[in-house]
Amino acid sequence: MKAQARAGIDLIGPTLRYAEVEQYGLRYRLLRLGSCEFDFDLADHLLQAESPVHVPMVVDALTSVFEGSRADTLHITLHPPYCHSFFIPLPEALPWAVREERMRAEASALTGQPAHELRIEAQVIATEWREEELSWHHVLVLPDHIYRRFRQMARRLPQRSVRLHLSMQSAASAVQGLERMDPGPSERPFTLAVGWYDQHVEYVLTREGRWRFSLFAPGASPTNGAYFALMLLRRVGAPVAQVGRLFAYGQHVEPAVLRPLEQVLRLPCTRLNPLKVVDLDPESLDASFDAEAYVSCLGGAL
Repeated sequence: MKAQARAGIDLIGPTLRYAEVEQYGLRYRLLRLGSCEFDFDLADHLLQAESPVHVPMVVDALTSVFEGSRADTLHITLHPPYCHSFFIPLPEALPWAVREERMRAEASALTGQPAHELRIEAQVIATEWREEELSWHHVLVLPDHIYRRFRQMARRLPQRSVRLHLSMQSAASAVQGLERMDPGPSERPFTLAVGWYDQHVEYVLTREGRWRFSLFAPGASPTNGAYFALMLLRRVGAPVAQVGRLFAYGQHVEPAVLRPLEQVLRLPCTRLNPLKVVDLDPESLDASFDAEAYVSCLGGAL
């Protein structure tokens, strides 16, 4: 059985988290995991600055942590609001070129930028029947010059190409990996994962292990966090009674911020630990290790 290695990074605040996994069949082996701290906001610098002066420093750090990497692609996880994303249903019968044209038109309308100046990464997440078979696509949108910046950075790395991931997409991959090991009750097929960060909150809904929908809320309080969770469920027509699991991930995941969610969903909230997906002795990490902070970077490499 041929093994395939994948590397992922996550940019949030001054911290760059990185991971590399090797997949063989349905199993994953962790090759490397860690973080680098900088004295500037990484996402702000790399995604918004016109002429970022610290790119060589970031590349040097990546070159060091990925020395000897077996992966040929670097999966870069981006958080809202540093990128745009949307979900769109398109007829399954349409050729991919036509679908891409429609997605580009939607991306242009969303960002107010010409379609040719945008980079899109599309993924089919579900299909349904509405008079015809429709495929639901998730589309991540980034200015093309920012994508070219990342591609230029990768030229010095063992991974010569880059792929973009939304943080909620990466979290959904981590949930999928966990639910492949433990599917849960069929009568409650939905799982909600909530990501807490300093500037925003992310919401990820999966059904039977597959990503169904997501949204984010800037600077939401714990009470508002519960409101947005209910709004997400209503938007996709998922009754609260059909949510079987509630996960939390991100930064500073404290019990106080989780209580309103537990009350409205009538579920205990569990920290989302992506390390359970990989072959790793749990005794090899310190008990204080914040595994839930690595969901976006490790999930992006799965």
